Amino acid sequence: MSVNPLIITHSSKATFRQCRKLYEFKYEHRLRPAQESRALRFGTVIHEAIEELRNNGLKSAISMITNTDKLDDFDIETAAALIAGYEKQYRDCLFIGKELIAEFGFNLPMIHPDRAVESKMVRCRGKIDAFVKLHDGRLAIRETKTISSTIDDRFFRYLLIDSQISDYIIAARKMGFNVDTVIYDVIRKPTISPLKATPIEKRKYKSDGALYANQREFDEDAEGWGERLVADIESRPEYYFARHEITRLEFEIDQAKRDAWDTATDILEAQRTGRWYRNPSRMNCDHCPFFDLCVGLVPWDGERVPDGFIRVDTPHPELKGNHDGKDADTAASV
Repeated sequence: MSVNPLIITHSSKATFRQCRKLYEFKYEHRLRPAQESRALRFGTVIHEAIEELRNNGLKSAISMITNTDKLDDFDIETAAALIAGYEKQYRDCLFIGKELIAEFGFNLPMIHPDRAVESKMVRCRGKIDAFVKLHDGRLAIRETKTISSTIDDRFFRYLLIDSQISDYIIAARKMGFNVDTVIYDVIRKPTISPLKATPIEKRKYKSDGALYANQREFDEDAEGWGERLVADIESRPEYYFARHEITRLEFEIDQAKRDAWDTATDILEAQRTGRWYRNPSRMNCDHCPFFDLCVGLVPWDGERVPDGFIRVDTPHPELKGNHDGKDADTAASV
């Protein structure tokens, strides 16, 4: 009797390491919140707009953003301002080299880190933003992330052990792409926000009846917010954008392979025993969309779809449209 292999992605590994109960909800039961989070929708639009920018230029990218039905008017203005700022920041080096393949999916067997044999029970899947031939001849992976945190040394220190970068390099090399490095672009979401009208009880008026300059009679509209954000981005682009080159040494690649193997082994054991213990902490629980379900505030019999959730067709919906490595034979030519 054949058994479907366990599919491992960067997201599923990260979820399991964060909280096994969360992994059970998302990947064993295939549950997702019925309302996709604002942050996820925004990140998706930014990612799509960057691809449109590189393929067809700024005007086309802005048009794609303004016509999306995924965002409200304020988020549309935010996304358009960030993409315009990104294009201006990297105008002379937006095309860091010749883009060879974009949106490249892989579907590979996991390899035992010591015995170098393929697992029959686990496969690794993912989607790489693009392979790029740099101007100096090196082959690179291009990756772009939208973040809410500060772009500083602390953020890039984390990338020294980020498993996604290691996973992508491992997958690329297994398919014959002798990747030398990763070009990592970061776009920071704004920390300023649309201005609100001054509460009536706090308003102060001049002798001519006008409000003082730091007070407002009406909320800022989306267009005004967009103009103010564009000006802020132009005044301090380093606050919003950063580009780093990330590499991996061979011992780091070896460690990543071992970490992935150990995680897959633990997932298989949890599936065998049915034990999905929780990892409660403020960091994990405060913003977890499954918290009410986890603690029983949302009734659930373990079978039907609970209120406020949907069941997706696949536990890895982000892989839909994946090339699954069908372009891997291109490796020989790059």
